[in-house]
Amino acid sequence: MKQIPDKKIRIEAELPIPLGELATYISPKKEGVASIAELLEKKPHIPNSILLKFVSKIIKRKKFSVNIEKIEFDYCDSERIERGVAYFNAILTGTEKELRKVAGEDRIFFFDWEEGIKMNVQEQI
Repeated sequence: MKQIPDKKIRIEAELPIPLGELATYISPKKEGVASIAELLEKKPHIPNSILLKFVSKIIKRKKFSVNIEKIEFDYCDSERIERGVAYFNAILTGTEKELRKVAGEDRIFFFDWEEGIKMNVQEQI
C-alpha cells in the first residue's frame, strides 16, 4: 500500500536569544552602534540576517527537513546585556514531524503545539 506523504505546514515560532549570546555573534561597535540593544532597535536587519544564516546552518547540519522563510526581530525584555533577551519571530515550513524536531518546548524555536495547531498553523498549497 502506498503511503501518502505528510503535508507541509507553515508555523510562526519564537526564537529567544540572550543579549550576551547575541553579542558573541555580532559586534555592535563594528556595526556603528554602542550596544546590542541599540543595534536591534536601529539596524534589526543585521541580526535578522546573521541569525537566519546561523540557525539555517544548524538545521542543515542536523539534517532536519525544515525551511526558515524569515527571522525578524520582535522585542527585547531588557536592554541589559547580562540579563536581557531578544525575541525574534520566525516563519518555518516543513512537515509537522520535522517541525516538531526544531519547534516546541526545549527546542531551538519555541512553539506551543496545542495552541498552535488551533490558531497558528497554515497548510502549504
